Amino acid sequence: MAQSSLSSVRRLEALGQGGFEFVVRIAQALQVVDQLNALFTPTVESIAQAELEESLAKRQRARAPRSLTKASTWP
Repeated sequence: MAQSSLSSVRRLEALGQGGFEFVVRIAQALQVVDQLNALFTPTVESIAQAELEESLAKRQRARAPRSLTKASTWP
């Protein structure tokens, strides 16, 4: 129904590899084109909100255990 090869569909399902046009054809064949709109709806309301979300998402390096720091003393 999407006018593509079975191997292309399998590659999309298994690896997520496929062009946008191909994905749209698959969505049309499955009659779920309306669900693609969620991909293009902005979720950020302002630049400040985007910066806040980015700063919260950044990973931070964990501190070394106290036993491995310079301040630790041996008995």
